[in-house]
Amino acid sequence: MAQFHSIPEFTDLTVTSLQTPDASMEANGFSVTDTPIESVSLSDYEKQLASLQTYLGSVPYATESVDEMHQKLEEIVGKIYIAAKAQNWLVLSTWDGMLQCWLLMRYPMPKLTRAKLVRLYYELSMIPGVEPRIIRSWTDMLSRLLANKPGSKRKLESTDLELPWKPLWRALQKELWPKKRIQDNTRNVVNILLYVAEQCKRYFPAREIPEMLETFLPLLTKDTVLSIVPVMTSFLPPTHTHIYIPALFKIWEAFNSSVIDDRLLELVGFLSEEYISGTSRDVGEKGGLQWKDVGIWTHAEWQVLIGKGLNSMNIPVGATQGASTTAGHADTLSNKDSLRIKKTINRFSAYESESPQLITKPSYPMIGAFAKVLVYSMAVDGDIRSDENQKGYVAGSKALDSLDRVITSTESFFHPSNTGQWTSTLTAFLNRLTAEFIKRVKEEQQESCKTPMTRRLTPQIRKNFVAILRTPALLAMFSKGPASAGYAQSSLRVMAILEPGMVMPELLERAYGGLEIVNETHRTTAVLNMLAGVALPLVSESTWSGGQRHLIPLLELSIPGIDLNDPSKTMCTTMFIVSVVQHIKLGDLTKSSSGISYFSDDTNAIMDNVFDVRQGADTDMPALSKEEARSLVRDSTASFADWVTSLVRRILALYENLPEEGGRRNITGGKQEEGVLKSIKAMMDVVCLHLSDELFDLVLNLLYDYATTNAKSNAVTAFGQLVACMARVRPDKTMLKFLPHCISQIEEEIKHGASSVRTTSSHAAIPSDTTLHWNLSILRGCLGFGGTVLLKYKRQILSLLMLLVDKTKSERGYTSTGRLITRTLHTLAETYPTNSRFVNSDVWDDPAFNKDHNIYWGRLYNPEDVVIEWHVPNNDEVAFVLEILDHVFLPAIEKVEALLNTTFKWDNVDRNDFCRYLYACRATWGGLSTFFKEQPKEVVNPCFNDVELAEMIVVALDMNAGFTLTDASDLRYQKAAAYRLRYGDVCQRAAFALRQKIGSEDHIDAVIGVTRAIDTFMLGYGLNRSDFDSLQKNYDQARDANRFWVKQRENSRLVFLKRAQVYHSGRVYMHSLYRRRSALDDRLLGELVELSLSPYTRVRRQAQNVLQNVCGYYVRSTRLILPSVFDALGKGSDPDRMKGALYVLWNKGTDLGFHHRYLLSLLDCQHEEKPSIQKLVNTLSGDCLAHMPEEVVHTDAYLLATPGVEAALEDLIAEFSSTFVNQQLLKAAVDKSSMRISRRGEIYINTWRYVQMAAQFLLGLLRRDTVAPPEVVKFFMEQSVSPQPTIRYIAQKAIVKVLAFIKFRSYSMSKEALWLDEWRNPLVQDIEITNFENFMLGFDESLDFTGGLYVDKIRTGFLAWTSIIKAYRAVEDSSGIQFESESQSCLTVIRDVVSNADYYSKLLALWSQESGKSGGTIELRKENILFIKSLGK
Repeated sequence: MAQFHSIPEFTDLTVTSLQTPDASMEANGFSVTDTPIESVSLSDYEKQLASLQTYLGSVPYATESVDEMHQKLEEIVGKIYIAAKAQNWLVLSTWDGMLQCWLLMRYPMPKLTRAKLVRLYYELSMIPGVEPRIIRSWTDMLSRLLANKPGSKRKLESTDLELPWKPLWRALQKELWPKKRIQDNTRNVVNILLYVAEQCKRYFPAREIPEMLETFLPLLTKDTVLSIVPVMTSFLPPTHTHIYIPALFKIWEAFNSSVIDDRLLELVGFLSEEYISGTSRDVGEKGGLQWKDVGIWTHAEWQVLIGKGLNSMNIPVGATQGASTTAGHADTLSNKDSLRIKKTINRFSAYESESPQLITKPSYPMIGAFAKVLVYSMAVDGDIRSDENQKGYVAGSKALDSLDRVITSTESFFHPSNTGQWTSTLTAFLNRLTAEFIKRVKEEQQESCKTPMTRRLTPQIRKNFVAILRTPALLAMFSKGPASAGYAQSSLRVMAILEPGMVMPELLERAYGGLEIVNETHRTTAVLNMLAGVALPLVSESTWSGGQRHLIPLLELSIPGIDLNDPSKTMCTTMFIVSVVQHIKLGDLTKSSSGISYFSDDTNAIMDNVFDVRQGADTDMPALSKEEARSLVRDSTASFADWVTSLVRRILALYENLPEEGGRRNITGGKQEEGVLKSIKAMMDVVCLHLSDELFDLVLNLLYDYATTNAKSNAVTAFGQLVACMARVRPDKTMLKFLPHCISQIEEEIKHGASSVRTTSSHAAIPSDTTLHWNLSILRGCLGFGGTVLLKYKRQILSLLMLLVDKTKSERGYTSTGRLITRTLHTLAETYPTNSRFVNSDVWDDPAFNKDHNIYWGRLYNPEDVVIEWHVPNNDEVAFVLEILDHVFLPAIEKVEALLNTTFKWDNVDRNDFCRYLYACRATWGGLSTFFKEQPKEVVNPCFNDVELAEMIVVALDMNAGFTLTDASDLRYQKAAAYRLRYGDVCQRAAFALRQKIGSEDHIDAVIGVTRAIDTFMLGYGLNRSDFDSLQKNYDQARDANRFWVKQRENSRLVFLKRAQVYHSGRVYMHSLYRRRSALDDRLLGELVELSLSPYTRVRRQAQNVLQNVCGYYVRSTRLILPSVFDALGKGSDPDRMKGALYVLWNKGTDLGFHHRYLLSLLDCQHEEKPSIQKLVNTLSGDCLAHMPEEVVHTDAYLLATPGVEAALEDLIAEFSSTFVNQQLLKAAVDKSSMRISRRGEIYINTWRYVQMAAQFLLGLLRRDTVAPPEVVKFFMEQSVSPQPTIRYIAQKAIVKVLAFIKFRSYSMSKEALWLDEWRNPLVQDIEITNFENFMLGFDESLDFTGGLYVDKIRTGFLAWTSIIKAYRAVEDSSGIQFESESQSCLTVIRDVVSNADYYSKLLALWSQESGKSGGTIELRKENILFIKSLGK
């Protein structure tokens, strides 16, 4: 039984704040170390509340209190309770999603509640007979609740929760050694269950370690070692390790296996870190590990570790060309079933990469663990090596001395000229060494560190560590492989923080050389990547005092790197500039005197009075005083103006040489050119943001002069993005400069016929329209930011939009207008953060800052110190939005409605008008995704069946998310909602009307436009999944750029602004999920289905993509559309409609309620002979087999008792109020469960047309808990002698499975034993062995030594013996094995067929045929042997 140790929780606090489990935070892009308060004086709950406040303070609206969110949690867990009680596992899994949403909101969960939920999901993950997909979802939730991500603070300690390990071992045994006759090689449950064990092993009781060893060790043989070792490392708790570590080391030394090396190196790496203080915080003295010869290891154990670590490097030894170890080859020759066990956790390292330099994560499972062992074993534990004492150790550390020997022996392999398969391994090793080392350094600087002072890293160890790794890292930074170079640069980045004086001068020497050489591109890009990684030491005088004066020269040298002919170098250059400029202000300090006294105690001047710019490096350069050094930096800032001017002109020159825009998406060039433009835009965003007022005006005038004297058709989009970078910073100045000119130019161009050629599809721009598009692009950039600034130009903007909607008639013209409308409305009506400079606005505007901003360069913030500014729509902006709706959207929608009445007589003019006005309507709502909050909808067709309950259908998590209008009684709300409803209705009418124009290809563009309009209506609310994921990814990259270890709290202000944006977006995202369907939504779904079956390929593909996305957000939408899709597969259907229907099914899968019809619909497709359709049917049938494991039906109608789950549910009740469970709903849910069980048998099909496909389906539908129909068995027996090899193989496999299930049911004493493969042959008898030597000697004697019993197989005794051996009694003449009566009809059918005189002769003739496939064998096949064995049994 699990036990829970109650810890007082301050549940009466109602602070409105947020927190979520570490695992889900990391999984959703949030760092667990963004906000933790590292103070020993605060309790865990107080830390959570303090963390909460930083999130709530970052959003501009009121949020829910802790009590309110606890009530929401109670509702969610209440539904989970009811679903679990009713054994409705599919419904329970949908509420898992709601629990994940709740966790994403970052609110605290009481520790005892968390522990009991963990217990529930632990029990759920072990119940037999449940579909693997469902078990996987429960395992994921278990991991999120436990939040055991290495490097983060655990939510639950072993004192808070205790879990039983035996039920998990019982469930795992079936998967470890599956029955051969029913084995499914695609099944992955063994890895899922091992993952559960890995996550929960800390909570297994340490007192049961001896029993675990008694269970596992006797099962270890040479055939099972690759299975048992992962089991042992996954199950054994990380406490009292002295009980099992010696045995594991003996096994490790005895076997040559990369699997064992992986598992045990990872274990010892974890233990080295866990017990760095000698004891663990929650297991006491007896449970921890004491220090020994090297860290917590003996000298003998250390030698084994170093040897295994060196073997993992893949370095050739002597004349060998391959790896120095044969462990991997040895594994390939082992038992193949053991190789099904894969690494169930992060194989590379215990931590996610902290480095932005890493390009990929290689699969070197042992490297990270080996690095951890070395780093966490370092301490002063020996004599210090010196000139007088050569027998000592480097810095007095045995582990550091071992590292020195490892690096010395491998140093030549780091050189770029000696590249091989070992290069990425070695550089990854460097990366992990430095990452683990800085993590330990930072941990030992925390107040909460428990490592004794005598065991901590010393300055001497730190310096020697950097000295050992510096040379190989400097060599490897120029590696030919980008991944290897990235790892080396990442390690140098960390070393530059650890000992900047030892590393930075070396890096700068190579940097100047690499940037000055223009003909060695590889060297230049490597240098730029390296400089981007060490940006912080370069700009921050508190990190390294000698870097700031190199900044301007390096920036100037980098400008030639912006080269359209070398995209990779350009992107590296922009990355370097971004990395540097995001930490500084670009302003001239020579125009004002400094306000800092260099000899005062100013808090920002944190350096000594005199320092050496190389800080410890060997140099003949004279030392500079603080005043001299800062004076050099101030003087260098005078070059900022020239540098910015050169940068802008370089970019404009690059724009002039771009290829012409074109293609379907009107993009500039190919992927490389698009990548260059995106990187330049990102760079200019940062550069413009940090310009001083003088430099901003300089750049603004430069761009204005260029814009008014040029109109480049190849740089329309790119130049607009450049203007947008300026508008983001100072929208008032930018609009004042550009808006009047652009409006007058656009009006003039329209007046003279620009965009007057009617088109409805993408095309190359007409040269005469270039000036119009140029100014439209600039205007989009201006209006993309500013909010209230747009109100000053309200009349001009409104009149311009009306003019453009009415007069732009080319496709490029009206789509540009649409994007302008969207940007304008988004700027006015949405909530978004502003001002992402590197310091808060009050600091930026402080005159003292502007006099001495160089001392602020590189400033990092704690989350509570960041002041985030938001744009929140005010009443004037809302009024302007409604005015745009009245004057732009309303006339456009009216014209669309008028055109719909005359579709039967459309000409080209009408089609063009329809497309452009509909696009304007679509663009309007594309910019208003959070303008008003939807009210609950009336669901006309809930798509329920009689075994479901409406109350158990999942609902969205209603969170405050900053919607502009939320009061349904507000006239403004009603007006906007009515307009949007009218837009949706027009979309539906348009889709219906255009579908009637069958055979008219002229309408394809219009139909595509309608499909996209429906997409905007149905998915343009809130935030979709891809945009949310993109924001998270962007935040992750920004966070990691300045983070050196996983618990680092300080980061740049921009990172916390992005974090706030992601958190706000997460709240908005909640409103996009689990949406209900109104009658209009149902009609639109119906239209999308029809469009997905269109005879035109373009229309079908577009509609299918939209339909797939829509079904992911609207509840029961799949169930609504499937009948129409199945109907399209019937006889008489057009081949194109059938093809469309098959693609829809391929994308969506099926609902269990439609399982029967789904399979029959595929089998009934024989009437269409078109090859492309037949190929689709075959592909689809093959794919659907993966979703037909035998547990599917049993999962929906579960029969077994679940005492563990029941006990966990009862424990959970105490955590919530008395109304936690709705008793009436619970009773109704339980009643529905019996109805589901009564219909279990309806899934079988009894008709088929395709023999092979039908055989595959029937094979997938065979279940161990149900007797197969005799006619199905007869079909399989008849096809077992089919001349078609594939059909024959399927039929024989099915007969083997049928007979195996008959045997299982006959031998099983209970249904639980049936699903756990714990059936028992009635002839089996257990023999208790007391003396194993005598037992083995008995094999040399007569057979009656066991009393007439026969021992078939001995699967123990390699290391230890089990106490019981299985033996079999001989079958006597008078008695035999009786199979279940229900299966006698099936056995009779089989007996009748095989009794046929020519059955075996046919079978042998077919088996003796030579294979027509290449590589065929004439040997007897194992599946044929299994078939005969099954018939014989």
